[in-house]
Amino acid sequence: MEHSNLIRKILFSTALLIAISFIGLSATILVAQHNWWQLEDFTLKRLQYIQFYMATSFIVVMTTVWLYMLAKRGFHAYKIHQLSGIIGCTIFSLSLALLIVWKSIFWMFVVAGALCLYCSFTPLINRFSRRFSNQKWEPALFWSAIVTLLVFSLGGQANILLNQHFGIDPSHFSYTKPIAVALVAAPYTLILSMVLLVISVLSLNLKKNTKSSAKVKATNLAAHTDADRELHVTQFSFFISSYVLLIISVVAGSNISTIVEKTATTLDFNNHHPCQFDSTVKGVVFLDKSLNHVLAYRPENSEKYVVLECNLVKTTSE
Repeated sequence: MEHSNLIRKILFSTALLIAISFIGLSATILVAQHNWWQLEDFTLKRLQYIQFYMATSFIVVMTTVWLYMLAKRGFHAYKIHQLSGIIGCTIFSLSLALLIVWKSIFWMFVVAGALCLYCSFTPLINRFSRRFSNQKWEPALFWSAIVTLLVFSLGGQANILLNQHFGIDPSHFSYTKPIAVALVAAPYTLILSMVLLVISVLSLNLKKNTKSSAKVKATNLAAHTDADRELHVTQFSFFISSYVLLIISVVAGSNISTIVEKTATTLDFNNHHPCQFDSTVKGVVFLDKSLNHVLAYRPENSEKYVVLECNLVKTTSE
């Protein structure tokens, strides 16, 4: 058991060192690309090459971790949420390298974070439900109230964001509203992800087995092994989901206006409509049921969003 823990800690410490270095290098490249810090093109290209090789090294290390754990305990020994974490970590490692070359692969990165989040939250949800079954409902009720207030507050901030951006009632943006809630939460999730990242690192590298192996009874050995297996997979997934949350928070927080505009123009604005406008109007949002007024999207104009009267196209011959 001690030998296994030593191998696990060495592999994860290596992955952790690469991951932290990758964040620092990516931040440097981001600053240089936005002209906040001048770097020569040759130096910037070199940093991008190093970034790619670091991501590739992360793939190799994390693949070694999972192959070692699967070979040691077997594929069928893991539960569904544990396998979700393993698959999520594998997709994360692959997408981390591909994201440097193809920016459109970002959706893979998000999927990996969602799978790891599912693996991390399943034990917490089970523990939460046990509190109700054991009549320990006070802490659960308290945290439910906190989450409800937080969602309500973020919803209000999202409404303000949409109103400032488009100049109309936010209720017209049913698809963009949830995205806006996530965007206004970016500063909070950034802080949360940093805290979770530190907790995940400490739980993996500083957690000690307080029970001596000589004191473990033979009848409880199987249960102890299952718990140890679940702890390892959950901890790895917890680290990856925290890491993904950190990167997504940084990306979302620095591109709020762009994300809101692309989401709204893709999902909430109607590209095909019965209104008769010139070619500068690329989409509309109907503001009333009688189709009299619309919010028009004109990306080529200085004022992108403007309320216009809808002149319906005549479909019948006079």
